[in-house]
Amino acid sequence: MTPASQLKKIARDLDAYTPCLDANDEQEQHAGDRCGEDPALGSKLAEIKERQARKQTQLKQLEASGETQRSRTDPDARALNKGRQQVTGDNVQSGVDDKHPLIVHHEVTNAGNDQNQLSGQCRAAMEILSVTEITAVADSGYYSEAELAACEAANATVYVPIPDKHKVVTGQGRLSGERFHDNRAIDAYICPAGEVLPPRGQPHQKNGIRRTRYSRPASQCRDCPLKAVCQSASGSARSIYRSEHAQLVEAYRQRMADQGPNRKPG
Repeated sequence: MTPASQLKKIARDLDAYTPCLDANDEQEQHAGDRCGEDPALGSKLAEIKERQARKQTQLKQLEASGETQRSRTDPDARALNKGRQQVTGDNVQSGVDDKHPLIVHHEVTNAGNDQNQLSGQCRAAMEILSVTEITAVADSGYYSEAELAACEAANATVYVPIPDKHKVVTGQGRLSGERFHDNRAIDAYICPAGEVLPPRGQPHQKNGIRRTRYSRPASQCRDCPLKAVCQSASGSARSIYRSEHAQLVEAYRQRMADQGPNRKPG
């Protein structure tokens, strides 16, 4: 629970004690000087206010640092995604020389996952080895289009399994985005039925990557024989998104098809 959400809970606790305070005041008015404030109630109220002040301080520290998380037991720890589990801890990165099975570089980070770590680890290993290029293999948790671009810029040739981002759509029995042909000559996508999906709106950012949406009005697909396996159950227009790294990713996909199966993630 973040300090902000904890502050909301504390505020609710304070609100819950308001009727108790009102009742206590009413009892004092009826009893006169013979009845003072309930000591237990005053102690509990002071405890809640102390918690509120502490969380407000923590929230200010988070805002000043630019961080979004804080562990009460280990300030450097963060919430990490490990498969289907979320744990609190540190993210240990290491680069191993596959020829001599030696750790070349290691680093402890508090990144929530490995997705933005690959290029940095490649650059660190290259610096330690005093080389100007490197080949690296990693598991699918390191896959990121932005990181592929960063690795290429760093002169690092990487092999990372490509996650199936079409799994949800194909699981619904619908045509995946891979069935839509990217036609750069006319800046459009061609659907399996041969129709043109032009760009719509302005490019936008998602997870730090600029993307362009390609689509056509759902009304124009009303009589399409592939409609049932293309559009969603809601009948909304089918959209394809092209990232700014699409050309690089396509070349990477081809390299993985040509050479990737012979390499095993470390």
